[in-house]
Amino acid sequence: MTVAFRARRKAKRAGVNVFVHHVTVQLDRRQDLFGPPALDEFGGSANLISGVEQLVADVVAAWPVGHIQATIQLPQDEITADVDARVRESIEGYCDRRLRDLEHSRVALRHEGLSALVLSVPLLAVAVLVAAAVEHSGLPSFWKSFVGEGVLLVLAWVALWYPLDTLIWYGRPFTREIRVLRAVRHMDVAVRAAD
Repeated sequence: MTVAFRARRKAKRAGVNVFVHHVTVQLDRRQDLFGPPALDEFGGSANLISGVEQLVADVVAAWPVGHIQATIQLPQDEITADVDARVRESIEGYCDRRLRDLEHSRVALRHEGLSALVLSVPLLAVAVLVAAAVEHSGLPSFWKSFVGEGVLLVLAWVALWYPLDTLIWYGRPFTREIRVLRAVRHMDVAVRAAD
């Protein structure tokens, strides 16, 4: 058991959540939460991505987190009585749509890996059979080694590389972002007036 795991378990038993991540996103307008900020010819906002993308990027950088508390800072004239609820609904809707897109991308990537595996397994079988035939042939030992253990072995490895790489590793960023978006969907959101 790691020290971090023990500390987390001890804190959880004591009712203290030491893995709370606080995120603050400062916006010039409510529209900047989901759209890129409007830049005027003299600069304007220094943010080039939307507020929700800033929020997700901040959580990705701090992952793993236990619970997220987000504060959205807006100018006083942008704050209305129902802004907390509307922002929360909007973030939940964004997360739902983004999760759906990521799940589709992950399924498509898995399908791509399986399709490539279906094509590479026969190539692997042919390479192994030819390597066995070369090994038992009357060729000089140099050619047996060069063709059987060299060229055909590399061909077999290359045939399996892309499908296995696709199935095992390519989906990891999707899985991580899905976890982050699920955490963001259930975070505490507060909208405050900017100082």
